Amino acid sequence: MILNRIHKIFFIGALFLLLIPISRALAIGQMTQPIVINNAIKGQVIIEKLKLFGESKEDKEYSLIAEGDIKNWVQFYAIGDRANPIKSINIPKGKNIDVEAFITVSPSAANGVYTGTLSIVSSAGKDESTEGSNVMIGQKIAREVKITVTDKELIDLEVGIIPVSYQIDSGSPLKIRFQYYNKGNIDIKPEVRVQFKDIDQTKVLLTSVFPYPDGEEAIKPLERKEIPTIEVPTNFPEGRYWAFVSIWEKGESRFDNEFRFQIGGGKVLGDGFAENSSNIILIVLIVIVIVAVAGYVFMKKRKK
Repeated sequence: MILNRIHKIFFIGALFLLLIPISRALAIGQMTQPIVINNAIKGQVIIEKLKLFGESKEDKEYSLIAEGDIKNWVQFYAIGDRANPIKSINIPKGKNIDVEAFITVSPSAANGVYTGTLSIVSSAGKDESTEGSNVMIGQKIAREVKITVTDKELIDLEVGIIPVSYQIDSGSPLKIRFQYYNKGNIDIKPEVRVQFKDIDQTKVLLTSVFPYPDGEEAIKPLERKEIPTIEVPTNFPEGRYWAFVSIWEKGESRFDNEFRFQIGGGKVLGDGFAENSSNIILIVLIVIVIVAVAGYVFMKKRKK
């Protein structure tokens, strides 16, 4: 028993000694998951958000540097200001802050693999005297980058198609939000096509085409972006309808979705929803009956 306690005390003490240098080393930091980009093409701009952590005792200015094969491909920007590249950032004490790293693959880069790091660097602090010497203390936390360059263009995207409401007033437009994630390696400006059909899908009522908004920057590779809400006119009688939405890029349909909506009052989601609701209620009732029967049997056994 005493031996076990000694072992526990020894283990806790050793763990404490190990944590002391770790806590000092983690005075600054950043999310260090490697950045891996496959199928990048020459001239491609890759935008990565870096989450940086400052020291706990003081506000401080930290340097931002890129090293390795990608050293001359990188510029850093404060969030919300892509016009003025930065080489350092001030982080309030005990806080974290995001910056953007723009990695522009060199137009002259040959096909192959390129590696490097993106680092936050703490400037050297005050002199710390040791026996016979002064030591300048500084820290650097690096995030690894690996980019594979190819000459093949890739178009791939995910889209969140979100109706603002599934029930609208008569004569009002159907408002739809679009959230894009560009998984390819080229800039894209997707076109939206919306087709309306009656609830039985027997005929097409209207097809509307919406080019990518003028004045909006193209969606860069690996970028997530929401464009301004699209308003689709719906000059139909009150009732239920289908909306079929397709996303086009470079003359091809790349993503499709559909949903039902309602103009005016009444049932919004249709008979299918009502049927599902009835099924759920039935299941709940069955569960209640089972629990009640089990409780009755249990109580009867206890009385015996």
